[in-house]
Amino acid sequence: MFYENAVCDGCGQPFAPDDDVVVCPDCGTPQHRACYELNNKCVNEHLHESGFEWKNPNPPVEQPKEEPVQETENRGFENQIPVGIPTPALDVNPAFYINAGLDPNSEFDGVAVKDAVSYTQVGAKNYVRKFMRSDGKKLTFSWNWGAFFFAPAWFFYRKLYKVGFIFLSLMIALDFFFFPMAQKINNAYEPMQAAYTEYSEAVAEYTKNESEETKAALTEKQANLEKIARELFPATIAVSLGTFLVPNTIAALLANGLYKRKMLEDIKNIYKSTKDKNVLKYSLLRRGGVAFIPAAAAFLVEYYLPNFILQIVNSFFS
Repeated sequence: MFYENAVCDGCGQPFAPDDDVVVCPDCGTPQHRACYELNNKCVNEHLHESGFEWKNPNPPVEQPKEEPVQETENRGFENQIPVGIPTPALDVNPAFYINAGLDPNSEFDGVAVKDAVSYTQVGAKNYVRKFMRSDGKKLTFSWNWGAFFFAPAWFFYRKLYKVGFIFLSLMIALDFFFFPMAQKINNAYEPMQAAYTEYSEAVAEYTKNESEETKAALTEKQANLEKIARELFPATIAVSLGTFLVPNTIAALLANGLYKRKMLEDIKNIYKSTKDKNVLKYSLLRRGGVAFIPAAAAFLVEYYLPNFILQIVNSFFS
């Protein structure tokens, strides 16, 4: 049986036609099977002694019959969605909240958990639980591996466009600043490879013939290899720290706090703009979620734009 316009007293979510519903034999309360199994009893068992009987608080309303519409000026518009029909929205399975240990009707920082889940979508379980632990705090610092490895693309992926542009500009500026050191490392690749080859040959020769001559040659090749490595070590550390470790660590520490702040601002603005549940859910899905194309574009710009510009500059001055 489909309980139209009714909600489950266990999780507060409306029943869908294909939901697995359990009906209490004592009071007639319908509830999701997952909710019943979670409590191992009827959610309204505490009311049984008072003779409680469940009734649908939102019984279906019989719609008046519509007059047939004459086909006059509507030709060619058969596939359009009529005005007034709510846009289909994503309904979260009640089992998600049970498995995640979340109450969809609870709140943190002035927003409902179910709205935060609809807004976050990808990775909702981890993000919402993390945001709930920082309830009431304006900006918190916690670690985000996605932002560490993929900043600034991660910010564009989560629609934090302003922050993404700031980090993208910073990364490009750092690439230009450390370019001389990076170029020094690249130019030393062939000499380093040649020195290592000569060192390997000297080791093999000394292994075959342990003489003073082969020992001196081995010592010389080893010293040459160590000299090149010592000269490159400061530049290698500086480039690694300046172009990746330091900025990406900052991004990883700020990412969750900035994302939570944007989420709260967006959801509260949606609360102010509408009271309609369908419009609310649709707005959450549109404003939240993820953006693949801007993230991919930011990734390509970060890794290819500096090299492209430098190649143009080198060809111009060469």
